[in-house]
Amino acid sequence: MDYIEINNDIITYRGSEYQYETYEKIDDMCVHIYMGNGIYAFMGNNTTINNILCINADEIISHLP
Repeated sequence: MDYIEINNDIITYRGSEYQYETYEKIDDMCVHIYMGNGIYAFMGNNTTINNILCINADEIISHLP
């Protein structure tokens, strides 16, 4: 399970803070999030944002800044 906290444009992931840049929807379940000079893949049913389980890519996107 991936746990993300978002506050304004700052994403806290695995104990580090990243500046949010943009995202790319890969398919109905996967989103690539560009943050802090890196690209990270997040999957529906495996990603929690601000303590809310996101069940698909659209829910992940709806929680982004």
